Amino acid sequence: MKSFLFFWLIISISFSISSCGNSEKKEDTIVDEIIETKLDTIIDEVIVTIDSTIIKNVSIEKEKKEEVIPIIPKNPTVKVYDKKKFAFITYEIENFLKWEKFYQEKSDSNARIEYLTNAENESLIGIYEYITSLDDVKKEYQSKQFKLAMKVAGIKSIPKLRVYNFDWVNSKKSNKIYHIAISHEVTDFKKWKKDFFDNAANRGYINIEDLFIATADGNDNLVTVVLGTDNYEMCKSLFTDPEVIAVLKASGVIGELEITYWKVKSY
Repeated sequence: MKSFLFFWLIISISFSISSCGNSEKKEDTIVDEIIETKLDTIIDEVIVTIDSTIIKNVSIEKEKKEEVIPIIPKNPTVKVYDKKKFAFITYEIENFLKWEKFYQEKSDSNARIEYLTNAENESLIGIYEYITSLDDVKKEYQSKQFKLAMKVAGIKSIPKLRVYNFDWVNSKKSNKIYHIAISHEVTDFKKWKKDFFDNAANRGYINIEDLFIATADGNDNLVTVVLGTDNYEMCKSLFTDPEVIAVLKASGVIGELEITYWKVKSY
């Protein structure tokens, strides 16, 4: 009996020890699983945090790139010209080809009418351009940007500017090499204009084309006529002829004639 009880006690103790051992193992396993789960969760959170940071940084960099202001605005202001008001601008340049390249690249193509060089001085440029208003032109020519542009383009004299209004323009394209600008005052513009067109056939006979008539902005009696010719030397002698001067005076021309001769460089 005693031996049986002793045997049972030993078995019970062994089972208890075994159970305790198993319990400790289970607890260790549970702890390990919890630690692994937490580590996985932490790692996942770190990865997610890193990913979101990268995405955020990429997004920030993208925003920074998008914030860069372009040199040319997406919707630049386009000037509207009424095709009636224009300016004749003259100045001296250092080199024609250098100036021409700059002018073609930087000037407003919608404003251009033509540019020329003086027939007797190729360093003197004449430009016909449409304008919006005299004030706008003055602001542009007085700006720092224009003064810088003058240096880059090789402009070496202060620009002279005159503003006109077209009264009549020949619809036919002219291929004449030279343009003659004649400015003078008249007593009666309507009478002068009638007489001018009455003499058109005589000018045509010596191959002179009527290109346009303009009046000074603010003074309709100050007239400028531009004619086309291939022989400006002939025209120089023509407009000093006493008979021609008498015809002009009879049509109402007063004062001295201001005549300049230009070689066409563009249309």
